[in-house]
This record gives sequence, C-alpha cells and structure tokens, in this order.
Amino acid sequence: MEDDGTATTNKRKLHSADFKAKVALEVVRGLMTINEVGQKFEVHPMMVRQWKKAFLEKRWGRG
Repeated sequence: MEDDGTATTNKRKLHSADFKAKVALEVVRGLMTINEVGQKFEVHPMMVRQWKKAFLEKRWGRG
C-alpha cells in the first residue's frame, strides 16, 4: 500500500476506505467541485461521485 492510501494491481488502483472517505469529504464540504477533487486526488470524477454517495448513505444511515 502506498503512503497515499492506494495500492496498484493489474493497472487498477485499490483505494483504502480512509482514502475514499477523505475524497468524499472534500466534495461534501462544498469548497471544490467533483471534477476538481478528482484532479486533486488523481481519480476519475465518477469514482468521486460514487464515493460521495456511499459516504452520505453510510453517514446518515440511508442504506
């Protein structure tokens, strides 16, 4: 596992739960757009969107 919370296998990065929460929280704060957060953390905006949705569902028990 890398220092940034990622591991690479077969060209795909595996992201830790902590990393996903960190990325999602950046979007939830509302200071950056999904695209900006994706660029900052070098992940596709679709992944950021999915992680945000999962974060909100878990946080408020909708799921």
